Amino acid sequence: MKDYTAGELQPMSMGEAPDKIVLQIERDGGAIVTDFFNVSEVKAINSEMNSAIDEHRPGARTGEEFRKEFHGKNTKRITRLFAISPTFRRVLDDPLLKAIADHFLLAPSGPYWLNSAQAIIRGPGEGVQTFHRDNGNWPVFAQLQQQLPQATVSFMFAMTPFTAATGATVVVPYSHLRDNYERRFDLTKAIPVEMPAGSVFAYLGSTLHAGGANTTADQWRRGIFLAFCLGWLVPSEVSVLEYPLDMARGLSARGRQLLGFKGYEPGRGRGGKLWNIDYEDIGFKLGLDEVQAGSE
Repeated sequence: MKDYTAGELQPMSMGEAPDKIVLQIERDGGAIVTDFFNVSEVKAINSEMNSAIDEHRPGARTGEEFRKEFHGKNTKRITRLFAISPTFRRVLDDPLLKAIADHFLLAPSGPYWLNSAQAIIRGPGEGVQTFHRDNGNWPVFAQLQQQLPQATVSFMFAMTPFTAATGATVVVPYSHLRDNYERRFDLTKAIPVEMPAGSVFAYLGSTLHAGGANTTADQWRRGIFLAFCLGWLVPSEVSVLEYPLDMARGLSARGRQLLGFKGYEPGRGRGGKLWNIDYEDIGFKLGLDEVQAGSE
């Protein structure tokens, strides 16, 4: 059994083989890749997001009080990122993200969805978020735990430097190797995911983590959260209402599928068609896909 209160995340680079990065995620619950975006991409994405961030008020206006606390009283959360930032859109077809998501989600799901793509900007004075697992978005995964596969694979991109002071994500290494979700951990041993701008932290839905406290007087930590989930689950975001058809037409087939502009078919003998209109694939009904020869 691993020592759940020990461990550290060894940064890796884009030069590493995807299989090696996957092995570290399997071992530790997550992996840092320090040079995912280059300097010009970081600059472009931040520039494309500036107006939306400036216009957005911190905190949540709807939901119960504990949800508002989880959201963050001085935190801004903005979705529709693929419309806001064309530069960020390339992650939909990124080979490394695909290799990681395929490894954990493809076998139990077949096609999988984008669960969420949101900018998370933690402001000065924001406290530590409640520790949680992203699998908990779907209650059955908290109830059955090890009997089910990973529900989701998540990626946190640093668009400004992530430090302990600015509110870097904090993670409990090895917490994905839990006996059950009720196991208690020494949260004082949680490790801040410190990484330079342009880095990404890839982690599992069963990994215990939280947004860190921003103890600075005037620095806003910019991160982008991206997650994929199993194709037979309801995603957090209604992507087909967030993005226009004209944008969807310009995406790859994979990009349209991830954003819900294509229905879910796990394969013959594995389940029925989901996400349909008149029991036809949504992509066909919206004029995005041609009729497939031999379709039933």
